[in-house]
Amino acid sequence: FAPPAGLEVNSTNETNKTIYGFLVTVPSGKLKKIDIEYSLPQKIPSDAPLVSYNLKLFKQPGTGDYPIDFIFSYPSVFKVLSASKGLKDQNQKVILQEDLNQDREIQVDLTQK
Repeated sequence: FAPPAGLEVNSTNETNKTIYGFLVTVPSGKLKKIDIEYSLPQKIPSDAPLVSYNLKLFKQPGTGDYPIDFIFSYPSVFKVLSASKGLKDQNQKVILQEDLNQDREIQVDLTQK
């Protein structure tokens, strides 16, 4: 197996969900920072009474805990109705900073102000 020269991202759709995956080689005893940024393909209608966002993070089996920083920006016409445990609402952003030690589901529900 010869790893690709750059980052190769695989994207598949399954049950109305998009799944992204990629391979990163991290030498033993070293750290590698990976930043992922994306925008939702559909625009959120400003008159939507409720908007739900759900993200599932799958921890790589056999690895130790590793830090994640999650930032979800939302339009100013909305406010957070509810969010998964550990998420903080700050300046039109929902933020999570923690060590990932198991699979994690992130849910954010927005409603009109």
